[in-house]
Amino acid sequence: DTVRMYAMGSSIGGWVAGGQRLAGALAMAALLTACGGDGGGTDGSGATSSTPGPSDASSDPAVVQKVIDPAPAGSLTGRVRLDGTPPERETFKMLGEAWCIQQHPAGHEDDRLVVSGDGHVHNAFAWISAGLEGYAFDPPADPVLVDQVGCLFEPRIVGVQLGQPLMAANSDEVMHNVHTKPELNRPQNFGMPRGAEARELRLRRPETMIEVVCDVHAWMKAWVGVVDHPYFQVTGTDGAFRFEGVPPGTYTVSIWHETLGTKEVSVDLGEDQDAVVDDVVFSL
Repeated sequence: DTVRMYAMGSSIGGWVAGGQRLAGALAMAALLTACGGDGGGTDGSGATSSTPGPSDASSDPAVVQKVIDPAPAGSLTGRVRLDGTPPERETFKMLGEAWCIQQHPAGHEDDRLVVSGDGHVHNAFAWISAGLEGYAFDPPADPVLVDQVGCLFEPRIVGVQLGQPLMAANSDEVMHNVHTKPELNRPQNFGMPRGAEARELRLRRPETMIEVVCDVHAWMKAWVGVVDHPYFQVTGTDGAFRFEGVPPGTYTVSIWHETLGTKEVSVDLGEDQDAVVDDVVFSL
């Protein structure tokens, strides 16, 4: 009986000790998660930086992705225009920064809505938003650059393919800041003094559009469209966009504008066809 009681006591003691070890391990895991679970940190200047999240790309080896056959591929062409008379563009002063004022002594025209004399809309972002499911596209290695020139982001509207490097630079003689405000990607926020090396903006998910601001100069703003294929374009002064090498199929083409909103059009593309999308018309 004494032996059985000792054995039972030893078992209970082992359970208690094991429970204490498990509780300690869980507490340590919770502490580590609270201290560094999101991978964030600082860049040495006190500005917040972020470690990108996991990619949305599928890791299932059973998924077979389609590859474009160039033989039957065609093109999609369209144009964006405004119905009605656009408002007169206002001129604003870059107050609070002497160097910026020197670059634009007469002020700078508001470039949020730029419309040509025949109604064509500049700086609209057009892309294929549906119909390419299952295709695989290798991103270009050449980086896309968003610079800060004359106290303005240049270009104001830019597109990048998912996986393609997107760099931010400062060509001015004053301190700037790059602050992204995405909904699907992780935000980034860092200062860029004059002479600073270009820094990469890390994007791991398609998103249209991402607002980019400079917290130092309130008038500075840019927008980035991130898509997982090469069929996108920012319209020029003629309001036109063109996608080449598109496989036959039925597609949704989306057009976004900073002040006019977003519209969608559907188009059927046959083999080796050059399809023209009906004019995408915005109204004020």
